[in-house]
Amino acid sequence: MIFLSYHSKDKGVVVPIAERLIRIYGQDNVTCDCWSRRPGYDLIKKMKKGIDKDCCVFIFLTPNSMKNPMELAKWQNALVISSQEQCLTIPVISSKEEVPMSFPSDSYIDLNCSDKEMVMLQMIQVVRDHSGEGSSNLVYTKEYVSDSEVIITLKAMCRLEEPCRFLFLTTLGRNEMKVTPVVESMLLLRHFMEDLGDNTENINGMFVEINEEVDPDYPVRFRVKNPKGDKIIVTGILHQESNREWSRLPLESK
Repeated sequence: MIFLSYHSKDKGVVVPIAERLIRIYGQDNVTCDCWSRRPGYDLIKKMKKGIDKDCCVFIFLTPNSMKNPMELAKWQNALVISSQEQCLTIPVISSKEEVPMSFPSDSYIDLNCSDKEMVMLQMIQVVRDHSGEGSSNLVYTKEYVSDSEVIITLKAMCRLEEPCRFLFLTTLGRNEMKVTPVVESMLLLRHFMEDLGDNTENINGMFVEINEEVDPDYPVRFRVKNPKGDKIIVTGILHQESNREWSRLPLESK
């Protein structure tokens, strides 16, 4: 369960984040305080109901919320509940000065990060780390068209997956591998990377970023070719889960 709590005046910042989390984890697993607020609504009761799941509470601390004593009291209660039930509470701040003394000072997400995508990635990574999620949601298959061409299909097993940045590993050289989404309009960025292995391995890779998520209902297909017409070699695929973390995708047998 993911809880987002924020002041109504910050809706323009928080709602796009909440919508994206819902697309990844599903409507039933994301509770957005301002959306849910109605007569009789109680955030603490909602939190207790979801305690049997791994829960992360993101509390948006901004000038708007810090001026509201009722918001602060509610968040203090949420912090107590989360600490008792081993939930994880993470402040999402617009200034370090806005973090109250009762909140953990060494763990927060900065809304003022110059890379707004990084804010989203950090939140996703917090949820994954806390829930102990593995990286097996994404798998891939190979279908050879010829010795020099293979279709790689990436499939999400149970939930939408993003960001969509992949590294296609190979022992071939810069001019011996081309990776293109079958729907070419998806392509955002592509560049070749060399010397990824240690001194005993010759591993290169093609980094590819696309502008679509991998949805369980809509696999993403790539055409991988050797432009020279020689044998194409794909030794593995890595998925970028955060700025510093990559996971190797399992190959699914047909």
